[in-house]
Amino acid sequence: MFWLVFAPLARDATAVALREVVAEIHARASTGEERVELYAALLVMAAIDPWGHNLQ
Repeated sequence: MFWLVFAPLARDATAVALREVVAEIHARASTGEERVELYAALLVMAAIDPWGHNLQ
């Protein structure tokens, strides 16, 4: 599940795809703490945004 946080770096990343990633993290994270950590990492990757998708 850790690899999901790198989804914003994909060339074909979209807001719709990231909503699906967030939903999967929400469903699969074991604890609230794990969920928060994964969401934080996802936001960091979205801020990098090498393709200019504006995914934050």
